[in-house]
Amino acid sequence: MLTLSGLLFLGGGGCTLASGVLFYLASRNQRLFTQRPGNRHCLLGAMAMGVLAASLLWSITSAATACFMVVLLLMVVCSVFPLFMAMLRPDRK
Repeated sequence: MLTLSGLLFLGGGGCTLASGVLFYLASRNQRLFTQRPGNRHCLLGAMAMGVLAASLLWSITSAATACFMVVLLLMVVCSVFPLFMAMLRPDRK
């Protein structure tokens, strides 16, 4: 049975994952789409999702812990997601 705190942890993690993907899409080196999506929209969406993730996690932990968790998860997503996308590219030798 999933409790409210478990749902808030999952929601915060999902928002952080979405924020990391949007940060990746805003970069010049993204290889997900042939044309780069709107830089401003991706950055605003990523910041909004990051703030939402921090506020969701802040409701069950302290503010410092919530910010640390969001930053740490963003670092993991921004490190692993480009590697994962490079491995899935069809033009890879």
